[in-house]
Amino acid sequence: MALTASPKAWRRTAALQGATFTIPFFLGFVLFSVVPIVLALRESVFTEKSSGLGFGPKTVEFAGPDNFLRGVADAKFWAGMGRVGLFAAISIPLIQIVSVVMALLLDAASRRVAARFRLPLLIPYMIPGIVATLIWIYLYSPDVGPLAPFFALLGIDADFYSGELIWVSIGNLVAWGAIGFNMLIVYADLQSVPREIFESARVDGASEPRIAWSIKVPMIRRSLVLTTVLSIIGTLQIFSDPMLFRSMTPETITRDFTPIMAIYDWAFAQGDFNYAAALSVILALVVGRLLPPHRQGTHLMTTATTAKRPAAPAGWHTRPNEARTKVAVIAGLVAFTVYSVAPVWWLVVAATKSQSDLYTTNALWSAEFRLWDNLRGLFSPTRTGSS
Repeated sequence: MALTASPKAWRRTAALQGATFTIPFFLGFVLFSVVPIVLALRESVFTEKSSGLGFGPKTVEFAGPDNFLRGVADAKFWAGMGRVGLFAAISIPLIQIVSVVMALLLDAASRRVAARFRLPLLIPYMIPGIVATLIWIYLYSPDVGPLAPFFALLGIDADFYSGELIWVSIGNLVAWGAIGFNMLIVYADLQSVPREIFESARVDGASEPRIAWSIKVPMIRRSLVLTTVLSIIGTLQIFSDPMLFRSMTPETITRDFTPIMAIYDWAFAQGDFNYAAALSVILALVVGRLLPPHRQGTHLMTTATTAKRPAAPAGWHTRPNEARTKVAVIAGLVAFTVYSVAPVWWLVVAATKSQSDLYTTNALWSAEFRLWDNLRGLFSPTRTGSS
């Protein structure tokens, strides 16, 4: 008679087999997350000292909390933290609002229309951060980019690298790359909501703005918390954008302009890895403290069926003309699509020009086609200065 395992033993075996699929993740997590954290903590409690007048051999000595106390008293580091904190307090809510609006517009459009707009709206997110920064550096350039001449036509002298506009320039770059990603998460959350809830509201006479504000927005709170957490982490650790902007305006963006730039400078420019590790730990603690607390969310159906309906403002129960609503949705999607695609299109156009034409704004759109010559120059053994 064949022996059969008990249901309890079978479930344990199935659970162990399923757990084996997580082994690669945990190996990567330990190797690339836990080990660097442990090494940073270890380095932060040591310091290098030179004997004599600084010309002797360096010795590593235990410093205890000295590096952390030094970091707490570092005025330049905390000045950079303040700059980034103020930038985050302004940019994150604006990015979240625009992301929610774009997700609501996609959700309000038909499936065919939404499918046509999803990919163009995600183009900025698919572009690597360094490439996106270089694109906007050229767009902001008064010699190459089209933005400065455009504002000059309106009588506005826009210096995107000045101290007054540098954070606006960086903020626009961050928003351009982040809105599409946040919109995708919020839109996916909206797609999981049963459509019957919206249809019931429409039968009751609710307008689309009323449905969006009273039903859809409360149901995407969890995705908003997720995107907010990711935005806080990414903004406080901003590095590549101001670092590349520093090459254009070193007098505005100093080497300790942001906390990560200060850490980078201490580690690789001044060679004090121990102090840089201590600053990294301090930054991690600050980021962890600023993150919103986790709260167990309620089920979407429970929220939708048990939440008390807020009082509707006058006129909100009158459904507007459906054609007018569709036009507004399409206009909003088209406007943001232009904002998403235009910088990439400018990069494609710039790739078709020679270097001499690139620095001539008037000839940028009418010079001869040099794309194939530029592509061949990428694979040639020697770079020529004519392309």
